[in-house]
Amino acid sequence: MLDSLIQLLIIGLTNGAVIGLNAIAVTLIYGTVRTINLAHGDIFALLTVLVATVVTGLGLNAVLPATTVVGGVLVALLASILVGALLSG
Repeated sequence: MLDSLIQLLIIGLTNGAVIGLNAIAVTLIYGTVRTINLAHGDIFALLTVLVATVVTGLGLNAVLPATTVVGGVLVALLASILVGALLSG
């Protein structure tokens, strides 16, 4: 019971942090450009699916060492930069 609660708490905090970062990015873009960037959500959704596919394909999980997690974050960062560059022209 306690294990499930801790696991759900970690998942909820992680998802909340990702959504919060997305909201901060949208707010930052709107605050500087004064235009709503509707493509931001599309890129976010596309990269979420891409990262989920890569994580599943590589067989990664939450019990891996920190170096693997950092490597996965770097791969996700590079993928998002590449997709952003391709979509912006």
